[in-house]
Amino acid sequence: MGNEKSKNSPRILMVDDEADLIHGLRRILRSSQPWLEVEYFTAARDALNRLMETEFDVIITDMRMPEIDGAEFLKRSIAYSPASVRFVLSGQADERTILRCLPYTHQHIAKPCDVADLIQRILAVVGGDKANLSRHLRSQLSSMLRIPVQQSVLKRLNEELSSASPSPMVLSELLASDAGLSVKLLQLTNSSFFGHPEEIVSPARAVARLGVEVLRKIVRDAQVFEELVLPSGHEDLNTMIEQTAVDALFDSALEESLSQSELIAKIAQRCSAIGIISLAHWHGSRGSQVSLDDLQRVSKSSAEYFMTILGLPAAVVAAVSPVNCSTEAVEDVA
Repeated sequence: MGNEKSKNSPRILMVDDEADLIHGLRRILRSSQPWLEVEYFTAARDALNRLMETEFDVIITDMRMPEIDGAEFLKRSIAYSPASVRFVLSGQADERTILRCLPYTHQHIAKPCDVADLIQRILAVVGGDKANLSRHLRSQLSSMLRIPVQQSVLKRLNEELSSASPSPMVLSELLASDAGLSVKLLQLTNSSFFGHPEEIVSPARAVARLGVEVLRKIVRDAQVFEELVLPSGHEDLNTMIEQTAVDALFDSALEESLSQSELIAKIAQRCSAIGIISLAHWHGSRGSQVSLDDLQRVSKSSAEYFMTILGLPAAVVAAVSPVNCSTEAVEDVA
């Protein structure tokens, strides 16, 4: 792309009332990534006014700010820039505040923030070779802040969490059996949402890391899931989803005997469907038809992109394989 800005240069908006972080990031980005269009604000209200004028590829906000905090800012920003990838920066945050920002946030980054890490996260989202994934498709994926989950699995998950003594093994199997739940679980356990991030790919370890009470609040109160809707005539997708559940049960039984690399391969295979499922759901929930021929062509790229914007471990993203499904073309999505 070169070092010169163009009309297609990624647009980044950052709002933080800590001037030192703003100045540090501005200085580094000017010298190392001059091709990025970056605008900085110290007041959330000024940033919202700017969002009324133009959309941005990435929005980064501090959590604790006067007048409008990060959760409320991100919630309002969706009306003006729905396709933005949203990062929130925060230090110590109470559970209630975290749950408020979950439905509107792709990545949670702890403060004090490592500027080099933040830049790397930005570049992972806007940089790289995305020739097989159009801007239109990327926008659809980033605008899906609520992850689609099979109705039957979501129902059983709620039932288990409502029981007197939820079984960690049953919870692990349910969370592993659905691509959307697997991705959300990995997003939370590999982020700073609920403490120091850990690179976790095991559903059982993720359940132990979060705890039943946190899981219960995420599933019931945070509004981060919605029931999966697919356009009619997509039987191949349903078959693929059902097979994922069967494979997950088998994987759960083997989990303790698998090496780290084998676990990564298993979870990557399980999550490889999330891009194509999410895009099909995006169209199905709006009552429109979608061509799986087109989705199949970009399935690997869309799964990689969806997991990248959610901040999943690079090893899992790199291990994603193409989804095997086919159906007759109905309508192009791009």
